[in-house]
Amino acid sequence: DFYQAHFIAPFRIGVSAVFSRSVAFMALAYAEMFAETRDPTYEAALREACEIILTFERVNADVAGHAQSAFVMGRDAGAQPHVDCHSACLLALVRASNVLGEATWERSIDRGLSAFRLDTQSILFGKALFKQDLVAVDFLAADGVRHAMPAFWNYHSGLTLRMLNALRASPVPELQAVWARQAPRISVLEGLMRARVEQCLRVRGDAIEVRTSVLSGETNSETQPWVALALLGVDGLS
Repeated sequence: DFYQAHFIAPFRIGVSAVFSRSVAFMALAYAEMFAETRDPTYEAALREACEIILTFERVNADVAGHAQSAFVMGRDAGAQPHVDCHSACLLALVRASNVLGEATWERSIDRGLSAFRLDTQSILFGKALFKQDLVAVDFLAADGVRHAMPAFWNYHSGLTLRMLNALRASPVPELQAVWARQAPRISVLEGLMRARVEQCLRVRGDAIEVRTSVLSGETNSETQPWVALALLGVDGLS
């Protein structure tokens, strides 16, 4: 009821403040509830959430002129596909496909994977600029400007790695085919994300802490759980 009141209802009346990552997390919750209970109420809610996620999809052309998709943060005209939003939406669509055992969102997932690219950027951190080799989401906006939204922060990588774990373990034949087709290119990007995360691991007492980035000295409440879930591979479990 809370989600319906604060996410679904505002979406239905066109409130632009609806945040794609929040809707994706709502879909993940419904997916887990349906997987455990097989209650048709959760199935219907999951399908509705996934259809809402698709309204954030922006199909655009990659550098070779082929179709790719970016899942933007909000519904306003200038919304950008920040990596956490893009990857959370893809994770939700993959997880929903896995628990429902169908390929309804296969094409969107495939196009979404196609948007990942390598990029080298200067990152302003504190008062200095740092050269960083990164995974990014490629996006050709409606105004003709191409953007590369960087996965600089480890919570970006955590969500993306979770999505790749879920896709790699998918029981759906069509999604298995998507992974087989995309794996040669995506595996290179995955290796970079994992290497950057590994540079940020440090022992603290009897625990392992994940710093928020390779330039950071601290963790936070997004980085630690999302990266831990990615490294444990829980999204690849049934």
